[in-house]
Amino acid sequence: LALEWGCDETIEALGRNVEFDLIVGSDLLYAPHSFSELLETIVRLSTPAHTEVLLAYPTRYTEDIFLEQASDYFDEIECIEVEPTIYVSRLK
Repeated sequence: LALEWGCDETIEALGRNVEFDLIVGSDLLYAPHSFSELLETIVRLSTPAHTEVLLAYPTRYTEDIFLEQASDYFDEIECIEVEPTIYVSRLK
C-alpha cells in the first residue's frame, strides 16, 4: 500500500485499528507546498502521548516551516544535528 500524503483512503486503510509506536521519515522536508498534507498524514497516523515521529533530513532551509506548523500538534520537538548539515527531528 503506497502512502499518499493527505489521502483519506490510504490513511484510513493504513491506520485502521493500529497504534503506531514510531513513525520514521527520511528526506521529506524539501517541498513546502506539500507540508500541510505531510503533517496531516503524520498527525492522523499518530496517537497523542504514544507515537514518536523521527524525521531525518539535510538542511534545505525549509524544515523550519514544517517544524513551526508541527508545533501546533506536537508538544515536544527536538532537533539534533547528526552530521554536518544532516538533522533528525523528534516529534512527540
